[in-house]
Amino acid sequence: MRHFLLIYTLAHDYLDRRPAFRAEHLALARAAVTRGELLLGGAVTGPDAEAPEEAQLLFAGADAHAVEAFARADPYVANGLVIGWRVREWLTVVGQGAAIQCRDWPSIGQPVDFVGAVRGAAARRTVERVRSSAES
Repeated sequence: MRHFLLIYTLAHDYLDRRPAFRAEHLALARAAVTRGELLLGGAVTGPDAEAPEEAQLLFAGADAHAVEAFARADPYVANGLVIGWRVREWLTVVGQGAAIQCRDWPSIGQPVDFVGAVRGAAARRTVERVRSSAES
């Protein structure tokens, strides 16, 4: 399972306009949680800690299609509360459910071949897809 961040850039008046669309936005989010797509989401405060400047939503899936569909269907996007959005794959390497299982990390202070780990994980995903196709 891969991880994707949906990063929203919020309008300056986001907090003022949010109440009109919040119920519909949260219903969309809860449905994505129920399907196992959305893991976490929320606003990120700015330096003054008063008004959020961004929101980030963490998704899990085989690809970014569900993430992009979420953004396109989000009433915050459709109604201009979100003035820009982007999807980035998050190459998670530690913690429960990490997408890339780095079994042989060197000791602390030793260099880590992160690029090699990512390439190895990508190769394993390719092998898994080929196996799945062959078994179908």
